[in-house]
Amino acid sequence: MGIEVLDLPDETVSVDFSKIKDAVEGLSREILTIQAICDEQATTLLLHKYSVITESQGNKKKKKQKAQNKQKKKKKKKELWGTL
Repeated sequence: MGIEVLDLPDETVSVDFSKIKDAVEGLSREILTIQAICDEQATTLLLHKYSVITESQGNKKKKKQKAQNKQKKKKKKKELWGTL
């Protein structure tokens, strides 16, 4: 389908809007067919095919998790200091 375009120098992702309609139609057809025939194996294959986390996405996810953990630690410190 390939509607995403990765710009490697700055690791940004853009969307090729001219391909969206065909991509949505194809993916919808595939999903609806799998649902109609209740094919668990095809469901698993579809998930493995499309649920790939690229390195840049993984890095963004790690940064987000790190920031969330930092916020949780700050909140815990505030709670501890508030009880003293």
